[in-house]
Amino acid sequence: MVDTLHFFTGFPGFLTTHLMGGLLEKDPHARAIALVEQRALESAKKKLEEEQWEDRVELRVGDITQDMLALKDGAELQEKITHVWHLAAIYDLAVGEEIAHLVNVEGTKNVIKFTKNLPELVRFNYISTCYVAGEREGLIFEDELDEGQSHNNFYESTKFLAEKEVQASDLPYTIFRPAIIVGDSKSGKTEKFDGPYYLFKLLNDLPSWLPSFNVRSGTTGVNIIPIDFARDAIVALGTDQNADRMVFHICDPNPMLPTDIIALSLSSLGKKPAIASLPNSIFKIASESKNVEKFTGVPKEVLNYFNYNAAYDASNATQLLGQYGITCPHLSTYLATLIDYYETH
Repeated sequence: MVDTLHFFTGFPGFLTTHLMGGLLEKDPHARAIALVEQRALESAKKKLEEEQWEDRVELRVGDITQDMLALKDGAELQEKITHVWHLAAIYDLAVGEEIAHLVNVEGTKNVIKFTKNLPELVRFNYISTCYVAGEREGLIFEDELDEGQSHNNFYESTKFLAEKEVQASDLPYTIFRPAIIVGDSKSGKTEKFDGPYYLFKLLNDLPSWLPSFNVRSGTTGVNIIPIDFARDAIVALGTDQNADRMVFHICDPNPMLPTDIIALSLSSLGKKPAIASLPNSIFKIASESKNVEKFTGVPKEVLNYFNYNAAYDASNATQLLGQYGITCPHLSTYLATLIDYYETH
């Protein structure tokens, strides 16, 4: 029997670290190899020490934009790896096209090429995003990808192109499309304060004398999931034999509307309720303005996700996760916990 050896890109990133922890906890005999950039080596070593994984995780300096991932012992490693988890990408919503294409598309091609020569390969797990759907509206299904859509930014468009490469490969892949990931639903703990946390800061920084406004934008809710659900769901499906060559939306099947998120956030922050709602037309103009970040501290790329009119069907994920008892908690049940952690950290 071949020992389980997980190969990760994207360490010590937020989701990568949580997935690695979930896998090591699930299988006490499993080991992992993490590909890290030279510039991230020291922080990767520190993370291993913090998590006490030194005996089970090996670090390898490499680069997904290079052939054989620039691994010195790549050929030797290829003989042992059973599971590949490809998470390395540029997640910046304001990223330029050239660097996004190099890392997200060409990097994925190189990881696929590397993976094709693994004799013991069981699964190639690729972390995509719900937002490969781009500017599509309405209900989006897991088995849909290229529907002729345009995209809001180069992050979305290059992740879309990268997922097309994975689906076109002959690998035993599983593709995950997470929604917006925030902190732990029970403790609120997170290592990154982006996305919805910009909204928390904006609302928290409002002077007490200044009335706050809600927004009536986005008809289908802002799809937010906690890291503990994302970890448990992806770990379970990434090692499930029934998930071979399947695509999963890892999302909240019942996301909160922007108006409800702002109302609950204001309440959790001890702020007065919003006195009125901005018309969608005004919000759309504001969200597209180059000066919006200057005045609000919220990147305009983030505001776009409050103006979203797409919903994600998660039938495949829900059906398979049911056997594990894994469900996504509703944001209303842990939003106050997220905000409390944000305020104290």
